[in-house]
Amino acid sequence: MAHVSALSEKDKQSIEELRSRLSDELKEVPSYSDDYSLLRWLIGWDYKIDLIVPKLKRTLNTLSALKLNQVDFSSIEKVTDYVNSTCNAMEYYPGGLVGYDKEGNVVSIQPLTKADPKSLLPTNRMSLSLINRIAESEGVMSLI
Repeated sequence: MAHVSALSEKDKQSIEELRSRLSDELKEVPSYSDDYSLLRWLIGWDYKIDLIVPKLKRTLNTLSALKLNQVDFSSIEKVTDYVNSTCNAMEYYPGGLVGYDKEGNVVSIQPLTKADPKSLLPTNRMSLSLINRIAESEGVMSLI
């Protein structure tokens, strides 16, 4: 996590502007209101706040609507259990979160070889598969 003392003045001002412009949404998903979460959006979108605000607003509204801000993603096991509960077909997909590397980074393996997602489509709605991917991504963000 970025520490305030390590942030430049530009970083601090930009983070505060995002917090101000997204205050209602950040109240719904408080895990995104820390400096690190906001800084990664700033870096990812080259500090273009007018571009970031609608994208981050949509992300926060989606996470809130899916109630992912209320899920306990405190361990790889809890993330995996939740992800598997969102889609019946998950047990047939290879890969997923497998642990941490020596430096403490989350390791996720998503093999793209002989998996046949098309054959699994009848097992669930496509929207559940998308929710599943969003949930796993949010779980990883909670772990880092």
